[in-house]
Amino acid sequence: MEARQLGAERLNETGKLTNAEMNPKDVDRFCETDRDAESLLRHAHDRLQLSGRGFHRVLKVARTIADLDEAERIGVSHLGEALQYRARAED
Repeated sequence: MEARQLGAERLNETGKLTNAEMNPKDVDRFCETDRDAESLLRHAHDRLQLSGRGFHRVLKVARTIADLDEAERIGVSHLGEALQYRARAED
């Protein structure tokens, strides 16, 4: 519940309630990654050939995982977990 509240507060001015509702502009604004996560994201984008939509979906899931961890920025562990969920969904 706390993670959901964090997301709702962050998105308050956009009229959205959840990370899943974010559009690409919101993702760019609210899904800030740390340096190591940015590097992993670039590598995953190239290796997995993520589409723009897939790229944003991974970031939205990572933002939710970071919220569960009460982290301000998306870290490598958050992004790694989000990428694992993506791999499982494709199986």
